[in-house]
Formats: sequence, structure tokens, C-alpha cells
Amino acid sequence: MKNIRIIKNKTELEGTVYIELLPGAYNGVCWNEGSIFLEEETFGYLELAVLKHVPGYNRYAFTDIKLDAWLEIIQELKSLQLLLQKAKSVADLNDHVEFIFRDTRAGFATDFQTNKEALAGVIEAFCNWINDKARAYGCVTVLGL
Repeated sequence: MKNIRIIKNKTELEGTVYIELLPGAYNGVCWNEGSIFLEEETFGYLELAVLKHVPGYNRYAFTDIKLDAWLEIIQELKSLQLLLQKAKSVADLNDHVEFIFRDTRAGFATDFQTNKEALAGVIEAFCNWINDKARAYGCVTVLGL
């Protein structure tokens, strides 16, 4: 799955099927400089952690998430990162990773080792970025589809 990555430069975006993470509260504008972007499928891998700690979260809405919730999400994602290190197959990720499209699970399983390593790297970078921005701004907003 070639697109398991964080996109920092909005000129790399093709189309509109991205989740934007905006430092601070929603400012009435999308596609902001300083935001990071994940393809919908990639964000889906992380989304269960968000759903668990943010009541009312919806991937189609704009959601301001405060620092305390992000810290809980980060802990959840760090646990997922450890699980990925130990996982031998996609079945080991059941109940921890959301495969949002019908063929996503099969695609992830096809090159499991490479994909789990890419996802672990995204989790590391994502958690570091969120931690820094949520502490600096008090929240990070998820700008959904």
C-alpha cells in the first residue's frame, strides 16, 4: 500500500479524499499551510483510537480535539505501534485497525511486513506531530471529508 504516509506539503494532494489535521481550532479555511494530511484510508487505520476517545467524532465533520483527548489517543496509538511490531499477519490487527474499504484489508495483507512497518512509522511521526501541536495550540482539529 504505497500511500501509508503523512503528507506535509499540500501541493502533493490529488483530489479531495484527505483528512486534514490543523494545529489549533478550525479557522473557517481548509487546506491550510502548517497542516498535515492523510489519505482517508491511512487515517482509517488510526481512526479507532480517535473514536474511542472523542465522543461524537465523525470523519465527515470538523472536530476540534483538545490536548487531554489527544494524549489519550497518543497512548492508544503507541499501543497499536507495539502490536504492529509483534504482529505476524493482518488477523493480529483485528479490533485495533479499521480497514474502511472492502479491499483495504486484502491489500494490506498482500505485503504485510512492508505495510505494518510503514504504518508504525506513520504512527510515530503522527504522535510526535500531534503532541507538539496540541501542546502548542491547546487542540488540533480534524477536518474530515
